[in-house]
Amino acid sequence: MKRILFTGGPHGGKTTLVNSVRRMLQAAGYHVLQVSEAATAMIHAVGPEIHDMLQCPSGQQLFQVALTRNQIVNERGVEALASFCKSNLQKDVVILFERGVLDGSGFVENAEDWAQILSQLE
Repeated sequence: MKRILFTGGPHGGKTTLVNSVRRMLQAAGYHVLQVSEAATAMIHAVGPEIHDMLQCPSGQQLFQVALTRNQIVNERGVEALASFCKSNLQKDVVILFERGVLDGSGFVENAEDWAQILSQLE
């Protein structure tokens, strides 16, 4: 099973690139699964108040913890489905990750803040 991670800043073209690579891999005969970024769904879930929430450090940290938990669940779920597909469909499987857990580290002030977020996942 192969895994490809796409990362980059907001509006950097990740989704466009993921869709293009997905079509290319499918045309080559691969079974392709995708883990979409969790941030967009989380931002929509909170609604317009997300801007106020992210203005304070405790809101930022709460959002990053929830986001990281959500991303981990999504990644593990798709990994399980990919394993099933590989075993039962007898096809080469590729998972495309549109962002990943570590992307959250780029949206916090420093390594200590990221370590604190990770410690809350236990």
